[in-house]
Amino acid sequence: MITSLGIAERVSREVPTSDPADAAVVLADFSAAVSARDVAASLRPGGWLYWEATRRNGFLPGFTTGRLRRALQKAGFSMTGQYWVRPPAGAGMDFVPLDVGGAVGWYLSAFSRPWVGALAARFPRWARRIGTVAAGRIGVTAVAHGGALTPPALLEPGRLPARLGSALLRPVIHFREHGRRTVLFPFAAGGEIPVAVLKYSPVRERSSRTREEQETLSKVRSRLDPAMRRTLPEPLGLVEWSGVSVGIESYLPGQSIERTASLPMVSFSKMAADLELVTAWLCRFQLANSFGRPAWGGEDWSLEKWVETPLRHLEREFALSPDVENLFAATRRSAQKLVGSPLPIVLSNSSFSRGNVCRSDHGIAVYDWELVGRGLPLVDLMYFLIDWGRLVQKASAASWRRTFRDLLIDPPGDRVSRAVECSVSSYFAALAIDPRFRPLLGALTWIHRAERRARKDGIVRRSLDPRLIAFAETNTRLLDE
Repeated sequence: MITSLGIAERVSREVPTSDPADAAVVLADFSAAVSARDVAASLRPGGWLYWEATRRNGFLPGFTTGRLRRALQKAGFSMTGQYWVRPPAGAGMDFVPLDVGGAVGWYLSAFSRPWVGALAARFPRWARRIGTVAAGRIGVTAVAHGGALTPPALLEPGRLPARLGSALLRPVIHFREHGRRTVLFPFAAGGEIPVAVLKYSPVRERSSRTREEQETLSKVRSRLDPAMRRTLPEPLGLVEWSGVSVGIESYLPGQSIERTASLPMVSFSKMAADLELVTAWLCRFQLANSFGRPAWGGEDWSLEKWVETPLRHLEREFALSPDVENLFAATRRSAQKLVGSPLPIVLSNSSFSRGNVCRSDHGIAVYDWELVGRGLPLVDLMYFLIDWGRLVQKASAASWRRTFRDLLIDPPGDRVSRAVECSVSSYFAALAIDPRFRPLLGALTWIHRAERRARKDGIVRRSLDPRLIAFAETNTRLLDE
């Protein structure tokens, strides 16, 4: 895979004794099988090394990495960085530079367990020590035989926009979607938040999405007033690196709704207030990015495109249960009944989730604009509400059937279901949507997501989206009412 992606021309699992290599990687499971001197002898002058160390026999990582650093220095390596690697086992997904205090504190606040993040935010000077103690795996980078201590090629001065400055930047690296997308958060030496966000996919065929996200952000921001424009990242351009397109955008400060709702001792009133802000933001955004109110069933809202195509795809690809078949039949009937009624076309962000909406002292901000297009109203809010409801009401997250029953189909009237109902009502009022569309749009939310998941998975996964199955099992009469 490494060679197919163009990262290297040749890869060997053995330490070469001739023909020195450009780079070497020693993973934690194999670190005891090789010596630093053997690895140094296998590298050309200036060759790069990545070496992992793990917590063993009760020793803290600091002791393990201390011995490793001394061994590497004796072998002729010059250290370039030390990273906290998460998770502690398996493929590394996050790499946090432990020698950049601001990066550690920010990462703990943004990604770690809520109580650790709260502690790091309250005592930022102790963040690096907290990270080191919490680390179960640490990666060390070094350069061989007196090579120049240059920054990573992607972060070299002159490659990035001038507004990011010329200081040496060290990144927090975050792999998403099982490695299909990489996000870098570069930090200056004394910085407390990233200077920007860099995104790319190592899969070259997906580079077009990176370019499209930059174009989408530019177009969307041009339709917003200055206050709303500040709630979206500013696209800062593209750079080509190792055959892939890297998108650069401004960093939005704040914590995700998922993080703020998980903090210790957070009150429900605070979580409900955040939901009101998110709902108001979405209403304001989609009103600014609305493209008329054509008649449902007409050319712009053809039933063939918005109803029949996804239903037929799912019917063709999966063996459907009676409940799902009944849902599909009811969806067709409901769609026919509403033909001729006006419905706004809005800009929809398929990634509008509790993890991609952040909250700061300045309000709401939204990131991840890779999958955006003109589409149905309500679907973004519906997806967010289910995501939010499962977070704040743990009992509802016990199963998808329980989720849909408690939050949408047969709400018990508790404070969570009342907050969800208030959000939906506010949205329909703000966008002036006929309430009769609510059951249909709710069903199409999960039908469209199931279709997109099926097309994305291809032959990898041969099961229908469990959310759609649960929605069908709990939604036996609502569409016909």
